[in-house]
Amino acid sequence: MIRKDARDFDACVIGGGLVGATAAIALHDAGLRVALIDRADPKTMRTQRRDGRASAVNRGAAAALRDLGVWPAIAPNAQPIEDIRVTDGDGIGALDFSAAAYQADAPPLGFIVENASIRAALLDAVAARPDLDARYGVGLAPAGDALDVAEGHVDLKLDDDGALRCRLVVACDGRESAVRAAMDGKRRIKAYGQTAVTCVIGHARPHEATAHERFLPDGPFAMLPMTAAPDAPYRSSLVWTVRAVDAPSLLSLDDALFAAVAQDRFGDHLGPFRVVGPRFAYPLSLMRVDPIVFPRIALVGDSAHGIHPIAGQGFNLGVRDALALADGAAAVEAGSDPGDPAALARYAASRRADVALMGA
Repeated sequence: MIRKDARDFDACVIGGGLVGATAAIALHDAGLRVALIDRADPKTMRTQRRDGRASAVNRGAAAALRDLGVWPAIAPNAQPIEDIRVTDGDGIGALDFSAAAYQADAPPLGFIVENASIRAALLDAVAARPDLDARYGVGLAPAGDALDVAEGHVDLKLDDDGALRCRLVVACDGRESAVRAAMDGKRRIKAYGQTAVTCVIGHARPHEATAHERFLPDGPFAMLPMTAAPDAPYRSSLVWTVRAVDAPSLLSLDDALFAAVAQDRFGDHLGPFRVVGPRFAYPLSLMRVDPIVFPRIALVGDSAHGIHPIAGQGFNLGVRDALALADGAAAVEAGSDPGDPAALARYAASRRADVALMGA
């Protein structure tokens, strides 16, 4: 068991969000001594009000989380997607993807899960591994002092004056990654000129486990089914992509008018709409990062790439990053080095085609 004052690790994961926590658990279960570092307070993370933000979890990611022992805690709050209906703006062209159409007992096409449910399950999974050294409420020191890469290790300086040493740094600290910046990593950003406006919509009729994707002239309009809540027995996650210049006026509408405008775009299939919880706005862009590895450092998740949310694949892509890195490091018990240049090169190569395809 790693003592709380221990300084030496096989891997230090920077960023304990959904992908970072998954990476830390996967690396730990692969046999590595792991430290997880995040600025957030887990008590705050657990008790903060559910805001309705959700992720699409495909079959592969759900299976991976099941293998890590995390999915059973998520499953009761995971809404299966049994059908996906895609239409154009005029309602003339339509596609219907149904799992049951191909196999009567087919598993769901995927799941919609509130981020708060995934986060709580991951926090519990980290806590259930006492030798996974989770250090919350602390981050890296300013970029110029944070990382000292040496021949066989990296020294990390923390902003609480603490220090750690590891053989591999795993950067899961988001699009504005401090680790990537410290290594002078380059990124290319293509702005789409669009903003995604998201919120939870309560509706009068059941969604029947169906996800709706409607392609409008200004961008896609998605209604993704969610599990019931006390204040909304029938609800869906709305992801409405609009031109960036139109987003402020849409956000300025009161809830009743916003719901009416959204209803006008979607139709009456689910009955009257009402807004449940806050609205959020996210400028959309494609972010390419190359390279995604540096000496003894690997970028994972949003620190390594950013894609359009139209297919809901950001979380799934990050989970595949985490698993690929953990699989490559699994031989550490046999004495290999998880930060070995060849191992990092294999990780980067293994992720290149998947990330490019999703970006395209």
